[in-house]
Amino acid sequence: VCDFVCDTGFYDANSDPDDGCECEQTSTTDEPFDGTDADCDGEDGDHADAVHVSVDTGSPFGDGSLADPLISIQAGIDLANSSALSYVLVAEGSYDEDIEIFEGLYLYGGYDVDFTTRDVFTYDTSIVGTGLESATVIAVDILFTTVFDGFTVQGNANTLEGSSAIGLWIEDSDANLRISNNLISADDAFDGSDSDDGMDGADGLDGSDGQNAKMGTCSSLSSGGRGAQMTCHSGEVADGGDGADASCPSYLSYQDDGGRGDGVVG
Repeated sequence: VCDFVCDTGFYDANSDPDDGCECEQTSTTDEPFDGTDADCDGEDGDHADAVHVSVDTGSPFGDGSLADPLISIQAGIDLANSSALSYVLVAEGSYDEDIEIFEGLYLYGGYDVDFTTRDVFTYDTSIVGTGLESATVIAVDILFTTVFDGFTVQGNANTLEGSSAIGLWIEDSDANLRISNNLISADDAFDGSDSDDGMDGADGLDGSDGQNAKMGTCSSLSSGGRGAQMTCHSGEVADGGDGADASCPSYLSYQDDGGRGDGVVG
């Protein structure tokens, strides 16, 4: 029977002689569920300390255990918070929801469906926003160690005019909130509505006086005075209207009104 002895600092953590001393100890302590067995004790956290979520194998009525995952990330967060558990493990898949992170939780995406292997590149865990909340992922008042790691986040806007698309919203939080190994993006926001019309511009200057009345014939009547000329700072023309030309009079009729000015809307 062949046997082997590991070099200092290396261990056969998985008890598989085929790969020998596969684990290099990088620390005497191990952060649970981060995907690395740093102390080479053969496990990366106790699954009894975690809530499990899987869009493929989970259920709305699951108890969050390794054998009975929940189907929603927010449901997993709520259960962990109410059960005083610190870890929420999320298996690969696309989750159409918006979530809010609670202080003190460790949220890890990138697990396979069996929760035996974690690799954020191989097992993509996507959170696709509904557009119904202010952001897809919200973190407010996080002042104690909290981790959000290993997710693809897509921010979407709803269909209302002027709606924003936000992938991650962080408010009133400090460096104890650790956002790591995530891909976060947002879709286009919606155009805002048209604004109200501006106020009317100021009246134009008075036009010049018309010509004095005089005797004449209908073939040689006087023309009306020219309106005052005015140009705004923007370059738009705002001339006053020309006075009306005289017309051949008839019984009980009046002369024509002057022309409209070129005033512009303010």
